[in-house]
Amino acid sequence: MTLYTRVAILCFFLLSFTKSFSQQLPKLKINLDQAYGGAFSDYLDSIEYIPLETTEGSLFGDISELIITDSSFVVTDIDTRSILFFSLSGKFIKRISKRGTLLVTVAVHDVHKNKIAIVFQNASRTKKEIGIFSLLGDFIKTSTLKDNEADFYRNSIIIDENNYWLKNPLLEFDPVSNFHFLQYRNNVKVKSVIPMDSLNRYSLHRLIKRISPQNRPMVYSNNFYFSTPLEHKVYKVSTLTGEAEPLFQLVFPASLGINNKLLAISEKKQIDSIVNTKWFTETTVLSLENIFCDDNKIMFKTRTGSFGFYGPDGKVVARNFLYKFQDGRLIAFERVRPDSSTYFLPFSDASLISFEGFHYSKECMYTYISSLQMFSAYQATKEKNPQYPPVLQSYFKTQNRKSNPVIVRMKLKE
Repeated sequence: MTLYTRVAILCFFLLSFTKSFSQQLPKLKINLDQAYGGAFSDYLDSIEYIPLETTEGSLFGDISELIITDSSFVVTDIDTRSILFFSLSGKFIKRISKRGTLLVTVAVHDVHKNKIAIVFQNASRTKKEIGIFSLLGDFIKTSTLKDNEADFYRNSIIIDENNYWLKNPLLEFDPVSNFHFLQYRNNVKVKSVIPMDSLNRYSLHRLIKRISPQNRPMVYSNNFYFSTPLEHKVYKVSTLTGEAEPLFQLVFPASLGINNKLLAISEKKQIDSIVNTKWFTETTVLSLENIFCDDNKIMFKTRTGSFGFYGPDGKVVARNFLYKFQDGRLIAFERVRPDSSTYFLPFSDASLISFEGFHYSKECMYTYISSLQMFSAYQATKEKNPQYPPVLQSYFKTQNRKSNPVIVRMKLKE
């Protein structure tokens, strides 16, 4: 039974649709304010803390981007302008800071060939090149980049050197060819997928342009998931076939959405005057990111009108959710607390997951915690007498608050 079929059946019983599913995309009504919390062990089956080795050669500032491969963690650090490779146990492998006179700017994962592509450029951006490396940081080859190709690598979902997906910036309104993603092969556009919802939705186009861009989708098993901004229609896109399969639409309470009357405005001057005003609130769900689906659940992060991670009440805003199709249960990870299974240590950083969300790889969730937070929690929970595994015993004995971050790997209960 496909994911679409399972969701369609669920929606039939929960929402009492009267139209056939071939005529209307199934809708999942979700109230984010009613999401459950609880203890870590209520929802997650296991946790592993992986300290990234700290040496004179491996010390870095902060993780600006994390890539998880079959055999390494690849870290982009803006502070030191470096790409660092660590083993899956956290052992330092290699640092790449420049190639000749060119400095690194971004690393991307070639998921099909299992290689790392690194974009290098000089300070004036007059010279650029792409370097191909193994998953352990070994140099393979390099080639010169054209001016526009560098932006493609920064903003695209890279499948291999000759195949990538570009998120359409939607700069101009074209009711015929406006699509959210464009597929390129050998720098030639070969496909456009996920069209705008209607032929003449100028209002939707203008509103989407006024919200901040979504996180770049992550590829899992040759697919990535994308949700249309403001409307929240979820698609599964195959990076192999280029097909985009509509799955369902998430529907939030009216208090968390935009006024649908805005989308019905056809007068261009009227909508142009509105987009420069405050047409959404702090709690409005503008878009969904970090989406992962299977037959049992959907996980996603919301991007709302307010980008801080504390709300007006001083509490952390819940943005990372798990929705189970079978029973309609919604869990907010920000409301899940550490317990003995996490050794009473934090399993996520509220400020980090509020903006980045979780990473997913091979049925596991990943994030990272600073050593400052780890040691603060270590001191604060000593009276609970946690039974640390050998890795953490060594970490707390040999490291300090200024050491490299700790990768956190978790697995959900099924």
